[in-house]
Amino acid sequence: MKHTQNTETSQEQATRVDSEMSFSGSANNSNDVMVALSPDEINKMRSLRTSLGIKWTAAGALLGFFSCICSICNPIDSLYYVNLYGVSSLAVCVAFYGLYLIFE
Repeated sequence: MKHTQNTETSQEQATRVDSEMSFSGSANNSNDVMVALSPDEINKMRSLRTSLGIKWTAAGALLGFFSCICSICNPIDSLYYVNLYGVSSLAVCVAFYGLYLIFE
């Protein structure tokens, strides 16, 4: 068995881990990565995230509206509870995920 040596120093490993954690959203407000980005890049990333959140929120709202109309009209009797509880719950989850993206 061969042992491969890791050529990264501990500082490089820490920087890589911090950058990976900050992009996944689980970093503890580490500003090390934010220093490397210009304010224009930060604003661009925030605006992309906000526009993605608006799209998710709109999709949840449309899905909720569709579920409401299907529950009121009841076109297929056997799918009444699926529309009322399943699709409505999914719509709320999608809408709140979009709100999370907007307000984070």
